[in-house]
Amino acid sequence: MQQWILKEVDNNTYTFISSLDGKCLDIAGGVAELGTQVIKYQSNGKLNQAFKLYGTSLGDELLEEGIYIIHSAMNDSKVLDVAGASKKCEANIHIYSEHRSEWQKFEIRLLKN
Repeated sequence: MQQWILKEVDNNTYTFISSLDGKCLDIAGGVAELGTQVIKYQSNGKLNQAFKLYGTSLGDELLEEGIYIIHSAMNDSKVLDVAGASKKCEANIHIYSEHRSEWQKFEIRLLKN
């Protein structure tokens, strides 16, 4: 399990900041195209580090615990996807067209400090 701090940058748009090293979830190269790797990178405030969260029930946009599909703020039709439908802990995450499979659903849990 990875722990991220979600910082709202706009209505329903968030930057994911790693609680381990302060780096942000980042679409490599700033291009939301099929297969582009999602990495951690120093914060730069650009759109390739901004993501929209949508609940798995269509139209659900409230941020609470649950299962979400994470869309690129650069291109709403592109989402985070586990590459190759891998079940490995260290599987790569990349950008892909939304098809609402299990490999595009991510669990959000709120932790209290």
